[in-house]
Amino acid sequence: MKNKEIRGTDNRNLDVSEIVSGLEEKVKELFLSDDYLNFLQKLSLLHDYSFNNVLLIMQQYPEASMVASFQTFNKMHRRVKKGSKAIKVLCPCPVQCKKEVTRIDEDGNKITEEVDGKRTFFKLGNVF
Repeated sequence: MKNKEIRGTDNRNLDVSEIVSGLEEKVKELFLSDDYLNFLQKLSLLHDYSFNNVLLIMQQYPEASMVASFQTFNKMHRRVKKGSKAIKVLCPCPVQCKKEVTRIDEDGNKITEEVDGKRTFFKLGNVF
């Protein structure tokens, strides 16, 4: 997966599973190469981001020393340069859902209950 494959496309056209499979390949390459020290230095700078997101950031913009969302830059009273290209990262989206669980009580009867649960899905987000 090349830099332009992630940065130059629209979020709706990009499949998250394609990005995740590309990340798996990148992790294998990283641990087998001498770039591991460089990765650890980036990981220390971008400590708020996950391992996979740091890989995505390094792949798209290796010189990044600080990244944040557009709203975060505005809250810090900073501005994103006009014409800047966004870096795509994976954003967690927790969702409340109800799940049916079947269990057997003390008498041996099957009981079906609805249980509240949480699932986490991922979508692509933009940072600068």
